[in-house]
Amino acid sequence: MRELLAELPRAAAAPAFAGVEGPLCETGLADGPALLLQALAQAWPAEGRRWLQRAQAADLAARSLGSHDALAELSPPGLVAVLDVLRVASGPGHGAEGPGLLLRPGFVRRLLALLGPGHLERVAQWPEEAGGGPDGVHGLVDAVVTVLYRPFASSKGTPDSVLRSLQQVLLEERAVAHVMGALRRVALHGLIIPLSFVSRLVLSATSYAQEYVQHGGLEPGFLARLLAPANVPSVVVDALLILSQLARLSKGNYSQINAANIYPALSELLAHEDPGVRARACNLVGNLCRHNAYFYAEIRAHDLLPALVERCSDPDRSTRKFACFAIGNSAFHNDALYGELKDAIAPLVRLLGDDEDKTRANAAGALGNLVRNSDSLCEDLVRHGAVDALMDTAMGPRNDENVSSDGQSPLKIALFSLGNMCAYRVCRDAILACPLFLEAIEALGRSTDDPTVGKYVGRIRVKLVHYAEAR
Repeated sequence: MRELLAELPRAAAAPAFAGVEGPLCETGLADGPALLLQALAQAWPAEGRRWLQRAQAADLAARSLGSHDALAELSPPGLVAVLDVLRVASGPGHGAEGPGLLLRPGFVRRLLALLGPGHLERVAQWPEEAGGGPDGVHGLVDAVVTVLYRPFASSKGTPDSVLRSLQQVLLEERAVAHVMGALRRVALHGLIIPLSFVSRLVLSATSYAQEYVQHGGLEPGFLARLLAPANVPSVVVDALLILSQLARLSKGNYSQINAANIYPALSELLAHEDPGVRARACNLVGNLCRHNAYFYAEIRAHDLLPALVERCSDPDRSTRKFACFAIGNSAFHNDALYGELKDAIAPLVRLLGDDEDKTRANAAGALGNLVRNSDSLCEDLVRHGAVDALMDTAMGPRNDENVSSDGQSPLKIALFSLGNMCAYRVCRDAILACPLFLEAIEALGRSTDDPTVGKYVGRIRVKLVHYAEAR
């Protein structure tokens, strides 16, 4: 078998079985060995990997991808079998034929060439009963991307140096552009693996995000296809993650996102049956409001705020967390949406008692943003107990181990939000009416070792004294 594989790069240009099957030959000389290797690797993974390494079969298979003559002896199913063997061989923990296989000169380029429009068109025209047609294109795209994705999917067993080098190679070979071109060729059920790979890259580095945008990732038709509520949830989640990343990275992407008119789809996704979709839809709204108020008018025009308020009572904890984040950012830059956000006060107050600290911190921050730009909601905040609830959060049990990854805890955010509220008489009077809180923050200011907590306590103290003297 090894000798046959070694001969493939020197095989004749005319398929060996053409004399048997005729000019429309559907079977390649290498199909049998490739399918046998695939069966061995799948049936006995550990032993199969060791055999692949000893026989240098993966190396031969990889080199065959660079030979036109060798490819002529692989039908679409045979080529997919070769790629599946390479997937197994590129897994972590298998010596030279592990993830480092993808770093061999020209290997990634040869893989991506299989996604070229000319090659995919030939597969599409290949007889469906012989492994071609739309399903053949789907199978080939999945097989290529799975090989490229393997080191990332098994990243715990892949050395960091290999991952960094592979990311550089993928960038140099314009992997995102190639895979996006293939995405346009596959049916909806074929989006799962390639879009997951693109999402992984876009979220890992700004360069990939720029490549995604440059190659039509924000085109209205392309986005509409990815965000279709009928898609499987994982596809929609990956599309939302990509959009969130682009919105988070730069306001320079705002105009293209806006031109894509994602709002009708986003409205549906906020009420999607899958909690992961709902959570990421909320997160996208929050990131659309990250840099400025560019999207505020569209959020109002497409009635997205009532859906966000409803998500504050969602049974899914991640959805509640991101709903608070989105509402907070919808109130951050100006008070244009304060009127619609009034209905969010009561749910946000309830979420100050949520089990998850990050949700509590987001809720506290959102309440503080509702007085950041004007006093129009102060009476509503007091009436719904927001000031009292924030004071309870600040005076409640502290667990410094539950500080979120961004260093923000419910205590810190509650103190900061109360500092915002001290600027307005209605809220300030509610604070001054609670001597227990005043005593508690004085004690906290004396005892804390956290400079941020000390700063926020001092901010409240200064504002209360300043406005008391001004009266």
